[in-house]
Amino acid sequence: MKRKFLLMCALGLFFLASAAWADDFWVGTLSGGGESVENAFNFDWASSGSGVAENVGPVAGPLELGDIITFRFQSFLTHVNDPNGQPLILDGLGSHYEFTVVAQIDEVVVDLVELGSSTVATFETLPGGLFYIYYDENNNAKVSEGSGFDDGIVVAYGVIMGGQESVFSFNSDTSIGLGASVIYGDVTWVNSEFFDPSSNIVGWRFEGTQHYPPLESNTSAFFISSPGEGNFEEYVVQETDLVLKVDGSSKFVVEEVEAGACRVTGGGHSTSGEAPDGEWDETFAEVKATGNPNWYNTYQFGGQAGANTAMQPQPKGQWTHHQQRGPDGSFIFHAGTASAPPGTEITMIECSDPGNCLPARPAEFKQIDFNGVGTFRNIRNAPPSLAHVVPGETYHYFEVHIEDLGEPGRSGKQPDADDILCPPEGSPGEIANCECPDFYRITIYQGVIPEFDPATGKVTNLNTEDVVYDVYGYLTGGNLQIHPPTGFDMQ
Repeated sequence: MKRKFLLMCALGLFFLASAAWADDFWVGTLSGGGESVENAFNFDWASSGSGVAENVGPVAGPLELGDIITFRFQSFLTHVNDPNGQPLILDGLGSHYEFTVVAQIDEVVVDLVELGSSTVATFETLPGGLFYIYYDENNNAKVSEGSGFDDGIVVAYGVIMGGQESVFSFNSDTSIGLGASVIYGDVTWVNSEFFDPSSNIVGWRFEGTQHYPPLESNTSAFFISSPGEGNFEEYVVQETDLVLKVDGSSKFVVEEVEAGACRVTGGGHSTSGEAPDGEWDETFAEVKATGNPNWYNTYQFGGQAGANTAMQPQPKGQWTHHQQRGPDGSFIFHAGTASAPPGTEITMIECSDPGNCLPARPAEFKQIDFNGVGTFRNIRNAPPSLAHVVPGETYHYFEVHIEDLGEPGRSGKQPDADDILCPPEGSPGEIANCECPDFYRITIYQGVIPEFDPATGKVTNLNTEDVVYDVYGYLTGGNLQIHPPTGFDMQ
């Protein structure tokens, strides 16, 4: 009986498994091949997906409690569905480009039970299993050869969690094996060029069925990849292995990034922008351009947000951005400072990404976002986008995003534009990398002649849609520091 059971016992990787999170799933835009679909939810992998359990085939010895099995899996994407189960059309999927998935994990046999003509095995996943999802413009996945799955551009990868139990049954009268699966993994990285938003994606859930014999899923190998590509070692199926048909789908699990209270100071090298009394010392951080100054904006910035340092109606700090040269000319933009007119202020502050980097100052968060109202002055060589700005008269809504990471970092140099660890536009909403320098972004919107609320003094007719100025980059000088709020800051 155990010998017959042996033919189907090994698919512990993708069997019934316990959940790791409350299931809040990602819904967003999937892009690839020059096309995209919104409201993507469920990823339907091919019914001809293949799995192999190493060295547990028909000629191997029977399973015993405590046996450890290596399982491999590969498949390609056939459909994408919205949350209502309706298909989303990607014209080039499967013809001009492909998405593939591969996984490898070890599992241990924890129970064997015989029920009439059926034998049921229980497995438990061991730590260290991995999965990868690829995008490839070379539509080369071939089931029978096991090639073209473990290559292309990695768009997501992660770790299969250990300690998840799974069950599979084999009937000795029919020689048919059937399994059902729900298994979770922790997502390590997601490529935001393919999944938008990629923020808050923390997990991956795979659910599916398994069948023996493998039928159209039969294959001679696993993870045969293009030269120089692939993350798993190529594996050729042996006579002692068990090949299975695996039909599955997957979803991404999301979790809200924790937000909380904090404040930020920004400025120059010597004092990190913070004076002894905790206020801004009027030094500036900077992003320096290289090459032709007509091609790049060079700018400085500094101030503080989250501290009650200005008189009403500027209750939450002050910020100055100095555009020095480049295609956007030169100007100074103020919010909440003594030289800015009444009604300019920092209005909202939110921190996220818990924890702090070293040598950054200990704080509860690594990222801060704030917005408010500011005005321009001293505009020179203005481009058309700023032609309607009237210094000191038009009021502009603005947004700032800051990441307090590795100070200027890397000997004061910005990362390369294709640096995977340091995304060119930072890591808003995601977990930022402490190996990157501090990051700064400011977005300024079209101005208005202000209309004020007589009770609050706030501007009521701000334009929050039309961007006139947007710059971002990793610091080449200076420092940005996020701090816990003081009691006075919370007032």
